[in-house]
Amino acid sequence: MTKRDLIEDVVYLAVVWALILAIPAAFLLTAYTGNPRWLLGAIVSGTLLQFGPGSPEGA
Repeated sequence: MTKRDLIEDVVYLAVVWALILAIPAAFLLTAYTGNPRWLLGAIVSGTLLQFGPGSPEGA
């Protein structure tokens, strides 16, 4: 495992954990504020990370 592989793994895990924490936070903010933009923002950003430019599925 090279240093680059390690950096890629750390960045990947950081993005995955950010999404795991962002989705419940978006639900809570939507429920608390009554404003659906939090939930819509989480869905749009998650979709862009999964299928946007630079992702394996979007390539």
